[in-house]
Amino acid sequence: MFIISATITYLLCLKGKELYLSYCSITVLVGAISMILVLYNIKIKNKIAKEVLKLFGEATLGVYLIHVNPLIWNSVIYNFTVKYQIVNKPVVIYVLLIILSGVCIFLLCALCDIVRIVLVRLLHLKTILKKVDTIYNKIGNKLFKEET
Repeated sequence: MFIISATITYLLCLKGKELYLSYCSITVLVGAISMILVLYNIKIKNKIAKEVLKLFGEATLGVYLIHVNPLIWNSVIYNFTVKYQIVNKPVVIYVLLIILSGVCIFLLCALCDIVRIVLVRLLHLKTILKKVDTIYNKIGNKLFKEET
């Protein structure tokens, strides 16, 4: 289903319908849902593989936030599609480039976010932030009680 969705996106882009490159596109939505359904049914038994996937899973929000940042989106991703005119490539090359670029973007963004995750753990920032939150809550409770 993902390949069909990518092919339809390709054909629509050939006709000048660049809207179908957007996350709001129905073809992108269908492709994403098909990938989720395929990956959801995979059973991983290897403990190391589970830990690696768990780490990448923790990084997915960071991946999304990094790659939809206007600086990255407009200067890197959009220029890649326009400058190298991947839409004008043969359909097989187009689908392979989309998959390859998606994997590369994910891995690079995930690496950035994994570094953040590791630093948070090493510096015990969760514990520090919980203490700061407790202090702010106490201050807020005192201020709120004084007003009533």
